[in-house]
Amino acid sequence: MTNKFTMLAAACCLSTANGAYAVQIADIDGTKVSLGGYVKAEGVFNRPDGNAAAGSENSFLAGMRQSRLNLKIAKDVDGHKVSGFFEGDFYGNSKADAGTAIYWRMRHAAIQVDNVMVGQFWNGQMLATAPLDPGMINFWGAGVGTIGGNGATVRPQLLMHYKTDGLRLSVQDPVYTDAGYPDLVASYLIKTESGVAVSLAATGRDTDTTPDVDDSESKFGAGFSVSGKVPVGKSSLHLSGYSGKGMGAYSGVGVGGAYRGADRIDAENGDLVSQTGFVAGVKHSFSDNLKGTVRYAKITVDDEAETELVMNNVNLVYTYLKGLDIGMEWRRQTLGTVSQADSDWQRTRPKGQQLEFMAMFKF
Repeated sequence: MTNKFTMLAAACCLSTANGAYAVQIADIDGTKVSLGGYVKAEGVFNRPDGNAAAGSENSFLAGMRQSRLNLKIAKDVDGHKVSGFFEGDFYGNSKADAGTAIYWRMRHAAIQVDNVMVGQFWNGQMLATAPLDPGMINFWGAGVGTIGGNGATVRPQLLMHYKTDGLRLSVQDPVYTDAGYPDLVASYLIKTESGVAVSLAATGRDTDTTPDVDDSESKFGAGFSVSGKVPVGKSSLHLSGYSGKGMGAYSGVGVGGAYRGADRIDAENGDLVSQTGFVAGVKHSFSDNLKGTVRYAKITVDDEAETELVMNNVNLVYTYLKGLDIGMEWRRQTLGTVSQADSDWQRTRPKGQQLEFMAMFKF
């Protein structure tokens, strides 16, 4: 079979396949090309509390911007496994009410050679916690309560992951632009044959201590995290917790509230501020096609305002067809999870309740 015919046949299969996260569309002299991603529609009813951020009001927001597409190219070169990965979505225009004036943006672009990855990709904090999290539908809060809760916002422009067995070492482009050295993460994942898993992680970063002064004053902030998952029949129990200083840029919550820039969230009065967070959740399979999750998260910041976030999530996801999921989620949060001067962004996930519906076709 010629390469041209192989690509054509794979493309035809892709048009009817609906079950995989990626489909191989070509194999050219040992170079494998795979296409993956999903098309996702979402609608969110927001019912903010009376004291939510300015501009927050009852609203319904809907769109397709979370849809994403990725391409992977992999081959063996002189005994080494080499691959390139690229992924984008449609959040290039940062206005929440952009309508159809939305643009493609790069989410991920990475090169991997054997156990080493270099590029723009998920930060090490998120990779240490996300695999054991019960999960949620909320795009603007995935991972809240863990050290990786701000993964949707903080994706290092350049990082290096080294992974072998359960050990992962990450060196990342610092969130604080005037940092003297990279952000650092070390994590270790332990798995048993029974399905029990535990992830341990330590992280550290150079952190701005005088955010309102144009200088380079900084201190080293560090923290520790533990996450676990225990299967119980058709359910699984999920627990995680973390504590440390300088964690707000990656947890998504810090001094004064939600993330509003890496130089304004981890220090107060010239000192780093500590915080703790934890997540407890249960995921249950009601049938082969219907799954549900109950998740509780809390973050407490030791700042003058005694900042605290509590988020409750309850969701159901039904696999209508292989690869096609329909879901809904109710959540209640005591702090807005998007904090910017633009009120159009503030009202996307304000303090209060939200009810979200989604349909997602994965390929």
